Amino acid sequence: MAMQNERGLTLVEVLAVFVIGSIISVIGIQILMAGFKSYEHVTAQTELRDEADYIMSKLINELYTVKTSEIKKKHLNSSDNYEYYFEINDKIIGFKDGNVLTKDGNLLRSNHNIQVVFKQTESEETKSDVGTMIEEISDNQFKITLVLQKKDTDHRLKLVSEIGIIDDSNGRKGE
Repeated sequence: MAMQNERGLTLVEVLAVFVIGSIISVIGIQILMAGFKSYEHVTAQTELRDEADYIMSKLINELYTVKTSEIKKKHLNSSDNYEYYFEINDKIIGFKDGNVLTKDGNLLRSNHNIQVVFKQTESEETKSDVGTMIEEISDNQFKITLVLQKKDTDHRLKLVSEIGIIDDSNGRKGE
């Protein structure tokens, strides 16, 4: 006799549905978590890039019109205290005491989660131990290296720019 009215599912069918559903759920959760991680990474990099662009543009705008005769002191050879700055007409422009200083004051107030990194350890990614600094690469030509890090994370951004200072000495060397 053949059964004509089969109702319900067998144990094997229920287990198969459960296993397939679990696999699909795990894959979906992994994709979702990867998306969240990617979002956090992109957000951190965007914040760092915005802050670095703001700081670098402010420094370049202020140094762009400076003449060599206006510079009272260049403090660029800092090895222990990581201070790289220019004294111009009783104002400091550059990096001092862990801050980014311009004629308007400290620039790091816009985002408290970002800090300037003055000593960067060598890693496989960067292959350099350069942190934030200003160095003179030739007469009146300066290279500004800005390294920012998001606090409590490993997100870092390094931005390098070069700028020339107006030489108004008119060949009066030694005066």
